[in-house]
Amino acid sequence: MADDFVLYEKDGNIARITLNRPERLNAFRIGDDTTALENAFRAANADEEVKVVVFKGAGRAFSSGYDMRELGTQYFNTEGSRPSQRHRFQVDTDGSESWRRIFYCDKVTIGQGHGYVLGGALEYFLACDILVCAEGTQLGSPPFRMIGPTGMVCPTVWLLKCGPAVVSELCLMGRYIGAEELQRRGVLNAVVPQEKLDEEVAEIARQVCQLPADGLYVGKRYLRLAWDMMGAGLSSAAFIFAHTLGVQQRLDPEEWNIFKERTAKGAKEAWQARDNRFQSGSHG
Repeated sequence: MADDFVLYEKDGNIARITLNRPERLNAFRIGDDTTALENAFRAANADEEVKVVVFKGAGRAFSSGYDMRELGTQYFNTEGSRPSQRHRFQVDTDGSESWRRIFYCDKVTIGQGHGYVLGGALEYFLACDILVCAEGTQLGSPPFRMIGPTGMVCPTVWLLKCGPAVVSELCLMGRYIGAEELQRRGVLNAVVPQEKLDEEVAEIARQVCQLPADGLYVGKRYLRLAWDMMGAGLSSAAFIFAHTLGVQQRLDPEEWNIFKERTAKGAKEAWQARDNRFQSGSHG
């Protein structure tokens, strides 16, 4: 199975799903790209031989998240008319399905991060069961720097996996946090040198494969039921409301506006201006 953006490989009990647009730091578009990702996880889930799914990115990064060149365009039709609320809700409902495919996957999932794990890609990464990063990896979410903390597909997962303090720094301060710090704070399972990342993940996958397939399957279902009892299912449903409202917020004249910046300066300069505002000692 292969796709322009998503590569799917299988080696015995281990499936590997790789984001494959390295020239764009594996940025993905809502629609064809997220559907391809869903299909890859469907294939792994349907294969009774597969016990483990390794989820990784090609090139210099796991992923920089959603392709910011298409920011906001997913809600509009070809005429560019103002979308209805029901259309906006449907777009966000469809957009959350790829996250659900990862989080509710019946196989053991290993997120293998390196370079950057940003935005929507951080959502996907946190949806995995076991989290491993290369040294120097930066994790965070550019959308938090633009619209605030309304973009989390499942706040319950963020809060339980990262802890309230880390979530507050990511969401309310717009921080990008290094892998080493996140391991110290109990978020990541392992942080290893880049040259040993594949080896470390392969060893973790090997250990998981020592367990019986039925035991892993029942265990994953059991754990996901526990997550839902703690609110994961309801929390992810609430995302539709939060994000749909969050992207329609009114910005006061003095507040920074990504769309005005992009129109005036172009996309690259707008992204740089967005991030420069969060550098130490930077104001306005």
